[in-house]
Amino acid sequence: MMERVVHHLLSIAEVDARFFLRIHKRALELETLPSAQKAEILHGAYVAQIFSEASTRTRVSFEYAALSLGAKVINLDAHSSSLSKKESLYDTLLTLFSIGLNCFVVRSSDSQLEEVAKTELGSKIHLINAGNGICGHPTQALLDASVLMQHCGSLEGKCISILGDVERSRVARSNVELLSKLGMTIKVFGPSELLPKKPWSDAMILCSSIEEALEGVDAIMLLRVQTERAGHVNFSPAQGYTESFGLSQKRYESLNTKAWIMHPGPVNRGIEIDSELVEHEKSLIPKQVARGTSIRAAILEAVLAGEPHV
Repeated sequence: MMERVVHHLLSIAEVDARFFLRIHKRALELETLPSAQKAEILHGAYVAQIFSEASTRTRVSFEYAALSLGAKVINLDAHSSSLSKKESLYDTLLTLFSIGLNCFVVRSSDSQLEEVAKTELGSKIHLINAGNGICGHPTQALLDASVLMQHCGSLEGKCISILGDVERSRVARSNVELLSKLGMTIKVFGPSELLPKKPWSDAMILCSSIEEALEGVDAIMLLRVQTERAGHVNFSPAQGYTESFGLSQKRYESLNTKAWIMHPGPVNRGIEIDSELVEHEKSLIPKQVARGTSIRAAILEAVLAGEPHV
């Protein structure tokens, strides 16, 4: 069993290469551990999930991960809870802590989670960020890096291209931060309205064409256009988007080196990526989904190991 490594997992800012390698290694171990042995790791623990934004992959993989480790899972629907009555996240967590829960997987649209972590209550509970607004998605970045490392070896000196709605993507933000720490160069490209005005790190390159973005890369990560986050940007993908800003089969076949294909999901086939490429032999998309369970299991163990369970 892994010793406790962290009290919370709120952002990639608190993650270094050593922590990533530890989680990566443990995730691979958990994938081969017999089910009965794995189910003893968090036997008797409770994990509460609070999602105020839609999710399939993250919510289900966290739940499956917790159950596989022997924990019990309580799902709180934010839209039918007191959060929908303007109760703060702090007061919701305080209520659940008073009931007896102390580990929370939370997806929110703002930064309330980090504020809770700074309070006295935050010292008594464990918080895992399952995606907050456009700010960050640390567990997605950890699983993406894990899949990349398994297929590329050391990431030092490697290069990845991230294409699409970069500015509004919490996945892009967390990946740029983590992959930079692991020695990768990150090229980004997309519609000008959907790109950041300046790089987020010294390892990030804002490209002026898709040709520049794809030249010599080891992996390509596609991002969907997040129309639900319109804000001050009103952009909808039109005909020709795939060829101009995404990955078409024709463009992929024209590349000199066949880079690995990635996508954090949900995938909009035929828009940011041609449908045929989703299940291409060089696609890591199904492996990203599968690795999500073991990475999140390793994170739950890292947070809760050593806790007294009922």
